[in-house]
Formats: sequence, structure tokens, C-alpha cells
Amino acid sequence: MKQLAYLAAYIGLCGLWVKGAGLFGLALAVVCVAAGGLLLLLAALGHDPVQQAWRGTVERLKEGLREPRDTLTHILMLAEHSRRNGLLGLGDVETNWAPLQRVCSLVASAADEQRIRSEAAASIDAARQRSNLVILPWLFLGLAALCTGGLGSVLIGFSGALSGSDVVLSHVFAPLLVAFALLALVVVPVSCRLIMAREREISCIQLAYEGALKILNNNNVDAVFHALAALVPGAPATVVVSEIGDLDTGRGPWL
Repeated sequence: MKQLAYLAAYIGLCGLWVKGAGLFGLALAVVCVAAGGLLLLLAALGHDPVQQAWRGTVERLKEGLREPRDTLTHILMLAEHSRRNGLLGLGDVETNWAPLQRVCSLVASAADEQRIRSEAAASIDAARQRSNLVILPWLFLGLAALCTGGLGSVLIGFSGALSGSDVVLSHVFAPLLVAFALLALVVVPVSCRLIMAREREISCIQLAYEGALKILNNNNVDAVFHALAALVPGAPATVVVSEIGDLDTGRGPWL
């Protein structure tokens, strides 16, 4: 029912464009294109998915981009910690990033390679789906705003021709120009940021689980580093063990 109400409101907005063609300048076009795009998005997806996407966007933007080089450093800290305290020592480590916490548990329990790779694939798939639920509404919003702007321009021009009145040319093209501006200034930058955050997260998850395999095979820091460095853009050529930093049991300074 809510989606039908949103669709009815969108149709009412289109009717407003027909009735008041001569009144639409740039400022009013901004309001109507933004509102129309949002109404069309809500009519297509529903209120809850849009609200979840908004919350997810805010969380992603606050969190920032996850850095693979930092994940590599954390893996090396785990490798050094396990070398000093044994593989079971990673069972006492706490992190605030779920994949890394899971990696500690898998290493501490000496999980086999098949199980680690299976959990890595599941974690990556879950992260991709979670991110897509945030990204896709933004892409649809861009399409909805573009369609609304184009429709608004057509309706204003049609209304002027039908009534025989002179409609200012800028009023005709204002909705379409606003739609392109909204796309370029808001939708594309936010979508690109979210896509980049998704790819960074996936890279870091893959790196974390690969790190678990390397630690289980050989928890020497230098060996783990050289096995993982190829997966990390901009990784240093060598690693100095004394510069990695100590990891206090029960505490993890993770991002």
C-alpha cells in the first residue's frame, strides 16, 4: 500500500508539472527532481530497503576505506604473536573486525585448508551481497532522477504547446539539467565510494583468510609477509619484525 501511495504522489508531481509549466524555474526543478526521484525509488523498492541502504551508506562513509596494507600489518602481528605464544594463543585475541576475529579462531583451532577457503568464500559472498544492498538503491536513484528530469522537461514543453502559451526555454530544460547535476554531484560520487569500499573490504577479507593459511603453514613473519605481499598494492619490499608492533593478549588495535 505504501508503494502505491508513493507512486500516486509521483503521478501527482507529474500532474503539477503539466498544470504549472510556466512556474518551474531552476530552484523548483531541484526540489521536484530530487523528490520525484526519491518517490520513484520508494515506489519501486519500498521503504525498508531504502532506509537500510541509507543507514548502510552512512556507516560506510563513517568507516572509510579499509586499507589492505593495514590488514597485512595485522596479519603479521598475528603471525608474530602465534610464534611467541603458539597457535592457541590467537584464541585469546580480540578484534573489532569480524573476518579477522574469525581468522584468529580458525588458526587457534588448526582448521584445515578446505574449511578456511570455504569460510573465506562465504564471507566474501556475504560482504558483496551486503554492499550491493547499499549500492543498488543509489544506482536506481540516479536512473529515477534522470527519468524524472527527462519526463519533467517533456511535460513542461508539452503543457506549453498544448496551452499555446510561451514557456521560457530554461524552464523546459531545467529538470533535465538538474537531473544530470544530481547524478554528477551526488549519485556518482557516493556510488563510486561505496563500490570502492566494497572492493577494498573484499580484498582485505581475502587477505585475512590467506593469512590464516600462511600462518598455519609457517608462522614465521618474514615467510608470511613474502607469501602475502603480492596481494597488497604498495606493500614494502621487506618487513622488519621489530617494527611490526606487539599485540597484547585480549586486545587487538584493529581498524
